[in-house]
Amino acid sequence: MFRCLDCGAGFREPLKVEERHGLDSPPFEERYVCPSCKGSAYKPFIKDGISRREMLDSLIDIMRHLNEFEYAVCDTFSETALDNTGVDYARSDLYDLLLKVAGDDEFELPFDIDEKVFTLRTEAEGEAVFATLTKNIEGE
Repeated sequence: MFRCLDCGAGFREPLKVEERHGLDSPPFEERYVCPSCKGSAYKPFIKDGISRREMLDSLIDIMRHLNEFEYAVCDTFSETALDNTGVDYARSDLYDLLLKVAGDDEFELPFDIDEKVFTLRTEAEGEAVFATLTKNIEGE
């Protein structure tokens, strides 16, 4: 796969074009260009070095630590101590990211996944959430 630096299009193979420069017979110049805009500035995509499963594993671990922090703060101060704070928003953003990486729009997740994610604190709970989020992701 390639990405055009001029128009941003992604494509599998560059288009081969023949420049005749007004000549009727060869040798003609052969160039490879973006199929969309015919620009010659393109680069191969960088290979994805991390799998969705690895990413979900790390994100679930981060959520677990954020949940532990929230519970500790709420136990010390009040149940609403972190409402509308950066920690509260970070947990919501992290939840949205977890669902995107898991492919929520590609398959139906269980209706209670949000509760499981926002309450997980132990490694066993994290493993259960991981199993749920990766059930439709092909393993390595």
